Amino acid sequence: MGVDFNDIALGILKNPSKPGTDWPEPEPLTKPTDPLPYPIKALPDEIRAAVSEVLDFAQCPQSLAACSALSVLSLAGQGIANVRRDERLSGPVSLYLLAISESGERKTTVDGFFFESLREWEKEKEIEVEPSIKEFKADHDVWEAERSGILAQIKEYSKTGKDTGALKAKLAALQQQEPESPRYPQIIYGDSTPEALAWSLTHRWPSGAVISSEAGIVFGGHANGKDSIVRNLSLLNQLWDGISLRIDRRTSESYTVRGVRLSMGLATQRETIQVFYEASRGLARGSGFSARFLVAWPESTQGTRFYKSAPHGWPHLTRYRNRLIELLEKTPFSNGDDELVLPTLDLSPEGRGAWINIYNEIERSLGPGKEMAEARDVASKAADNIVRLAALFTLYDGQNEITADSIDRASRIVVWHMHEAKRFFSEIQTNPDDLLDVKLDRWLLDQKKTRIPKSEILTHGPSPLRKKEILDATLIELIEAGRIRLAKDGKKTLIEVNPVLLEGEDKR
Repeated sequence: MGVDFNDIALGILKNPSKPGTDWPEPEPLTKPTDPLPYPIKALPDEIRAAVSEVLDFAQCPQSLAACSALSVLSLAGQGIANVRRDERLSGPVSLYLLAISESGERKTTVDGFFFESLREWEKEKEIEVEPSIKEFKADHDVWEAERSGILAQIKEYSKTGKDTGALKAKLAALQQQEPESPRYPQIIYGDSTPEALAWSLTHRWPSGAVISSEAGIVFGGHANGKDSIVRNLSLLNQLWDGISLRIDRRTSESYTVRGVRLSMGLATQRETIQVFYEASRGLARGSGFSARFLVAWPESTQGTRFYKSAPHGWPHLTRYRNRLIELLEKTPFSNGDDELVLPTLDLSPEGRGAWINIYNEIERSLGPGKEMAEARDVASKAADNIVRLAALFTLYDGQNEITADSIDRASRIVVWHMHEAKRFFSEIQTNPDDLLDVKLDRWLLDQKKTRIPKSEILTHGPSPLRKKEILDATLIELIEAGRIRLAKDGKKTLIEVNPVLLEGEDKR
């Protein structure tokens, strides 16, 4: 706080307060931390131009549009390459982004601007394979009829005791000849269960993104109980990590998820997340799930969004969309095992040096008393997200290695998200009843007195505040909030309560 209680007391001796003198307007004790401005200039030029064009028309919060733009970039780039940050540290470039916003902030509208061309591309690819799909369905019907016929014969032979060995061998051979459906890109998903998503990535197309303004895939699972939450968070964590996982099923065939990539661009309301985190009982943060997300909690722009005409031709957004389609066309088809086999993108020597510097800066911020000490989980994946985002910028620019400039741009954006996550989670997971300044403030107001001796707090106040050092620090917080001030009565230090609070206009 930078203020010492003894300094304040000394000032009182020289300038004692007088009853009836003016008081400042009391401030609330649990006000949220003010957000930092979104670092829009850190976006590469073409991406920033597209985001700015959408912002000028939609007039939504900057971070909301930027999150949408980065979500679509993650989807387009994740199927092209992995990123290597050290000799044995390589993995996906995929991003998970989460915007916490109220209804009406135009997240769905903005997603439409950025994802429209990808949806059209997805549809075109489906139309291209329609003849092959029809042929597959016909072939599969024939195969199914043959299989049913053999099974019926085996059943009849079994009734009469005949040898079914030859039929079983024929059935086994037929099983190996089952026609396979042509694979075509299904890349954009809404809200589905994480297990259904894993199945689609494994059996349909190995690269996709969940784009949702309801975020039910994550935050709708709290109603299913702790076991369901644990299972879903673990699966989504592993998909972000890009590691193989086994899906065991009781009623259908089990399978292994391998070589797939997933991005997420979610938006939901604060209350939905708060209920989910309470239901998870610490699992969402303890499992590292929260740390994987780039979180934004923007202030609303509603009430300032007066009518504007759309830009003619959307030149910057069109250029961005076209480049994303070019990236999607570079996605290699899966190998015989239906998984992506991707080349690796490396950091340049200067880029690696820049990344190590920001890695160390983030690590230092986790030390006792440092900026991120109380939110270490939030910062734990920041360096990984920085190199992922820098890799996406590099792929967009068509470069062969990650430069220091890309690392710098990605660092400014990810560090901003890191502070947003800290700001948001501190707000929803701090119980005001546990704060000492709130405890003391309530106790003082309950006394219904304008002046209370400090010694009375030390003897009869809330038990955590009966130690002088703790009480002094807490009194300073209330003084700085304009809720109390100090006075002297001889050698006795008195606490004066702001009369506005005693008049029932409590602004806690």
